[in-house]
Amino acid sequence: QDLDARNHPTLTFSPVELRGASIMKSFHRMHAEDKPLGSLSSERLVTWCPTMDLVAYVNNENNIVIHRLSWSKLTNLSEHSEKVSALCWSPDGKMLASGHADGRVMLYDVEMCESVASFLAHSRRITALTWTVCKGKRTSSLVPDRTTRFLPAECGGIEDNKTSSNPKTSSSEGFLDQKSCEMTVLLSGDDSGGLSLHVLGKFCIGSVQMLVQGQDQTRHGVEIKSMSVSDDLSRISVVCCTNGQHAAEKLGEAKKLIIEEHGERVEEGSLYMVVLNSDVLQLNSSQLLQVSSQAWIVEGFVSSLHHSLTSICQSWKQAWDQLSKKLQDLSTCLQQHDSSSNVESELITTIVCGSASPALQAFLVQLKEQGVRRLEKVVDTACVNIQQEAVQKMIPVLESLMFRVGELMGLARWEERFQHIGLREQALESLMKESTQCLHKVSELLTVTRRFQKGYGQFSQWLERMAFRLVNQTGSTTLSGEETLSISRFVEHHLTHNQISGVLQDISTSVISCFDEKRCVNDEVLNAFKAAGHSSLRLTFKVHLERLKDAVEFSFGETQQCISSKIAVDNVIRLSGFTDDKRCLALSSSSGSSDSDEHVFQLIASKQQQDAPAAPSLSLLRIGCIPSR
Repeated sequence: QDLDARNHPTLTFSPVELRGASIMKSFHRMHAEDKPLGSLSSERLVTWCPTMDLVAYVNNENNIVIHRLSWSKLTNLSEHSEKVSALCWSPDGKMLASGHADGRVMLYDVEMCESVASFLAHSRRITALTWTVCKGKRTSSLVPDRTTRFLPAECGGIEDNKTSSNPKTSSSEGFLDQKSCEMTVLLSGDDSGGLSLHVLGKFCIGSVQMLVQGQDQTRHGVEIKSMSVSDDLSRISVVCCTNGQHAAEKLGEAKKLIIEEHGERVEEGSLYMVVLNSDVLQLNSSQLLQVSSQAWIVEGFVSSLHHSLTSICQSWKQAWDQLSKKLQDLSTCLQQHDSSSNVESELITTIVCGSASPALQAFLVQLKEQGVRRLEKVVDTACVNIQQEAVQKMIPVLESLMFRVGELMGLARWEERFQHIGLREQALESLMKESTQCLHKVSELLTVTRRFQKGYGQFSQWLERMAFRLVNQTGSTTLSGEETLSISRFVEHHLTHNQISGVLQDISTSVISCFDEKRCVNDEVLNAFKAAGHSSLRLTFKVHLERLKDAVEFSFGETQQCISSKIAVDNVIRLSGFTDDKRCLALSSSSGSSDSDEHVFQLIASKQQQDAPAAPSLSLLRIGCIPSR
């Protein structure tokens, strides 16, 4: 350390040469040739698995390649589209995290070779990732998870993987269940000094923005190069570099951590090692683990509801488009026959009188019985899909979500433990209210769908008999009084009115223009619409689901703000003489056989090709070391 009265302590790096025959003789090369692993991207991202004989790197095609060093290539992960800019393993070696140029983090299950989670962690390019586990003590939940005790597995318990309509969420929930007793934290840093902390790999509990401030009070942006966390999570070490850009005045809601530079000017490329005080993670690890595990599942449930809504809307849209096309064909026939009746009045007149007009006859002869049955099958299949999705997935997910929110509300009353991490009962009450509204909307969707399915079934049977009579000149189309009334009411109120879409997502243009300003529709917005004469305004399931998502973000966002406010700069060290042009990209060590004292060092190094300077190749070198006696 070069201590200066004005500046920060400075660490100077210089090359070290090992001398002495006794030392050099203890090292020997284990293989005559290097093992080629393939091409390497310009980012030079290589990382060793902490528990297994695996290495992951990014090739020049932006694919994540995983090699088992004793065998050949294990897998190739290519589900991402954006450029990979950071890479790290989970502490148990079962998951792989990748950071991307658009600020997104993706989590991969290495055993299943698939992506299990994807979330936007930053708004800028991610430059560093590290994943650690609390080793100081075994962290356990303060209160055991009672979901599986009160709710069966098929109703959305943590052990249930069938409730999620997205098959990729099951692996992440399984990983959460297996690791629920350990406090793991994934740190991600970007090229603007942003640092985010994610418990269990996904749930964000804090974010800060690092800046360098010179003597002239000008703030400069930094790029995070690397990060490290102490075993007890009490300290976070960050190596950052000034990027030559002045920090914007508005940098978002993240807490600002100012690095004071006492020199005359802040130079571009200046390196700092910043030690952050994160005692809040160590002191509240059990509480954070409990809240994060529940929050992760709640967010997964909301994502599952969005997926179910999309699936239902697509299924019903296809059926309704086909039905609308046939009704439009009937309207065209009426116009061609110079009829002044619309579709509803024409059908109701035929149902009541029992005789079809020439226009309706021409339409039914063209449609035929087969066309009526095909259309009925399409509509009935869509109605069945809606009911299955609602009964088997959406209702169980909402019931489990409400149960978990109730558990969190109980924890929030334990203020001595959970007030320090920002868990508020009032915010959770809002989340419970929105969950109840969504459940009521699903019940309304079931009622409307069953009513339409029953009414259309009766209407289709009558229409099929009419088509058969016109084609074959035989058969009866006489209806009873009750049937006549039932089918007429269906045609008048339901056939041409898409009530199912009205429950799901359709909403008037005037309402949409107001929602654009505030997606979370609150009571003031509703009162404004009632004052404007929209007394019959009814929010759709899609809007309720957006409000539920906002309530989730608000309820757990207070935890993020609370944790972020308690992270502070503990120490700053100015680094000099450091170069980032490294040829040694990854290094791991392991013990040899049980009857030998030999240690094996495995080195991944890059070799610059003369004919392709922009695409360095990777080579594996194994070195054995026998300690000197």
